[in-house]
Amino acid sequence: MNNNFSSSSATNEGRTLKSNFRYILPTLVTLMNAIGGLLAIYAVFNGYYMEGVLWIFFGFFADTFDGPIARHLNATSKFGAELDSLCDVITFGIAPFVVLFAMNRISIFISFIYILCALLRLARFGSVQSPPRRHLGLASPMAAIWVVSSIGLSPFFSPQIADIILSIIVFTASILMISTRHYHKILAAASFKLRIIEWVLWLSTGVILIFWWLFAYDDVFIFIIWLISMGYALFLGAPFLKWDDRGAKAFFQKG
Repeated sequence: MNNNFSSSSATNEGRTLKSNFRYILPTLVTLMNAIGGLLAIYAVFNGYYMEGVLWIFFGFFADTFDGPIARHLNATSKFGAELDSLCDVITFGIAPFVVLFAMNRISIFISFIYILCALLRLARFGSVQSPPRRHLGLASPMAAIWVVSSIGLSPFFSPQIADIILSIIVFTASILMISTRHYHKILAAASFKLRIIEWVLWLSTGVILIFWWLFAYDDVFIFIIWLISMGYALFLGAPFLKWDDRGAKAFFQKG
């Protein structure tokens, strides 16, 4: 009897550990998102602006994969969704604001518009259900990538022109975040084959980014990231800047 009880207890403990691991892994990936944002802020405070941008990129890739990992492990939860939103506030709201403010490239008013729209976007994410495999409004991670990669446009334009372009991009990204334009979710294609293609593309991009991060800073690479993020923000959502009652209620009604 004792042997059977011990065997049963060990089996139950093994199942518990396996079950806990299902939730721990995506949680750790989500926390890597927050770590990226915190390190970005730390880098900027020490004068390393481009390193701060890179850490935001790191947070973006962590945020891209935590949801698919959780769904694959059947470990989605309300806790995970709330943690994800809190981490997004740090990495894609506060960190880009700190970068923009510290570099003093654009008006502080436009910087405030960005972070306020990011907060509204993330609040709506937790309170308004998006269509299947779609984002309602430009997701804050992609908006942040578009904004911070725009900082790398300086070598291609005069300082005055680059700052004007940056201001326009920050304002446009802010408006797109609080619009009700539908955007395709990354790594959420309808068919299995398309999801595999998306995974391969994103993992390849991640590997390239890591090698670039380790061995060289390249303005052309930043420019490529800017082109990709701009293309997503401007051309992969439809209809353009459409508003509806559901979006307005999410912002202007209590409860």
